[in-house]
Amino acid sequence: MSMPAPPTVSTYRVNRLTMTIAEGYEEFRQRYEQAVPEIPRSEMPAHSGSWADTVGWMDSIAPHGFVFYFRIETDSAMRPAGHTVRGTQYLMGNHTIAEKMFRHEPGILLHAPLRTFLWAPDGGPTKLAIDQPSTVFAGYGHPEIDHIGRILDRKVAALLDFLGAPVPDELRLS
Repeated sequence: MSMPAPPTVSTYRVNRLTMTIAEGYEEFRQRYEQAVPEIPRSEMPAHSGSWADTVGWMDSIAPHGFVFYFRIETDSAMRPAGHTVRGTQYLMGNHTIAEKMFRHEPGILLHAPLRTFLWAPDGGPTKLAIDQPSTVFAGYGHPEIDHIGRILDRKVAALLDFLGAPVPDELRLS
């Protein structure tokens, strides 16, 4: 019987990007969900016959390259502790893009889909946070994964630009 390989440890730096949004929480959240719609799970089986069909379907339903797979309302979970912050966490991405990394390292699914968090305290400004994709995926140390991470940076920048949100230079320079 062979000995199992020891665990690997990867240390890498991630840029967390937090943008202050000029409009209110509900207004921005509605626009975000129009730009990044929920994936219609009931339609997935009809588009699982071929990868080309899946890619075409995703292109047709993700106007800015992303859908959200899950939405977590944090308000009700944090309210019993006395918090009044409105918040929604999203798992957003595109599995046809993730597949381009998955083929090199299935472990990327730890970070794909991407996580975004939209929040606003009572009377405070709306905020949107995301970890910069290229810095997240750089931890895998694979040139193709790095390349897709930079593509995701540009897609996130285009989404933020479309939404009228500030676009950090880190996303544009990737």
